[in-house]
Amino acid sequence: MLDSGHSGEAIAKQTGVSPSAISKVCFKEHSGLVRAVEGHPFKLSPINICHAQHLIISGKAENAVQVTRSLTNIINQPLSPSTVCLHLKKAGMKAMVKSKCSILFIKHCQARLAEGGPLMMWGCMTWEGFGFATKIDGRMDGDLYLQILRDELQQTLEYYDLSPSNIF
Repeated sequence: MLDSGHSGEAIAKQTGVSPSAISKVCFKEHSGLVRAVEGHPFKLSPINICHAQHLIISGKAENAVQVTRSLTNIINQPLSPSTVCLHLKKAGMKAMVKSKCSILFIKHCQARLAEGGPLMMWGCMTWEGFGFATKIDGRMDGDLYLQILRDELQQTLEYYDLSPSNIF
């Protein structure tokens, strides 16, 4: 019956022998028999898995959920993060929890500010090159911003012989 192309299940139903016994006989006596591929095909090809690994290694994706979003757009099929995670594990990657950065206590923040504090700068660039820059003391508000545009931006335009009408 195996030689004539009947499946193991069909033979088991007709003979009353268990499917596992049929499978053992088939393996022993007919090892050259072509077997049907079992299960459904993989959703991810080896190229997709390689791309997923690249996304993780290059830092473009941090976890399986982000990789899933990227791969879903490529394969145009629904895909779950657990499927991606399974394939990444088979490819030799391990899931790890990112270490969190240490918490800065108030004394650390005060020590940092005592060493110089924050620095805020304004600068610009054009197709011709870098423009003028200025250090901003205190808080930036609308009036200060307009003053910077009048001074620094205007000086930059004059330096490169540009007119304000050519600026977008």
